[in-house]
Amino acid sequence: MLGGHSLLAVQIIERLRRVGMEISVRALFETPTLSVLAQSITRSQAITEAPKNLITPETVRITPELLPLIDITQDDIDLIVSKVDGGVNNIQDIYALSPLQDGILFHHMMATIGDPYLIAIRMSFDSKDILDRYLDAVQNVVDRHDILRTSVMWENLSIPTQVVLRHAALSITELSLDPMNGSIMDQLVKLTDPREHRIDISQAPLIRYAIAQDIDGRWIVVQLLHHIIGDHSTLE
Repeated sequence: MLGGHSLLAVQIIERLRRVGMEISVRALFETPTLSVLAQSITRSQAITEAPKNLITPETVRITPELLPLIDITQDDIDLIVSKVDGGVNNIQDIYALSPLQDGILFHHMMATIGDPYLIAIRMSFDSKDILDRYLDAVQNVVDRHDILRTSVMWENLSIPTQVVLRHAALSITELSLDPMNGSIMDQLVKLTDPREHRIDISQAPLIRYAIAQDIDGRWIVVQLLHHIIGDHSTLE
């Protein structure tokens, strides 16, 4: 039986394109078996190339002509720039959301408490030094991958957009928790519970960390990742 995760679907489609074959994302998810899926695959008639990124580090103003992947107004662009820390100099690209991201954004907007697409991961580290090295490594990964430096904006815009930043520093919140109120892990998990907690997805990166030191010296960590920019493949 077929089905699965969105990023794996993209990988399958890309591999098919490399050998000159095409299939839609909808067909991939709606097809129950490989035999039926094979009937949906067609021979590609042309090689599709993504448009070049026209925004350069020397760009002083972003205009609609520089954004081939989205149809937005100059007013939209100026509003986006005003909301980005660092302004034009920190914007690498702006483009539309995928259909899957549109759906995730819809549920994010509909939820008034918590977020159904916020993924929480618990971790612990023996020392602050090891934790710091881990967080530095995560920052290096963010620096390398555009999707991890991407934010989603929609308020007061004509259409929702995703904005890729050139630089996005991890958000790390260190909490001082009282062991008299229960285990440090339980307290940290409760404070970051996606059923009650939300993150601002207009601020990249959409990975957040809450950390606290336990009574035994270990460091307890909760990582929050929003599914609009990643799934289990991102975590791996």
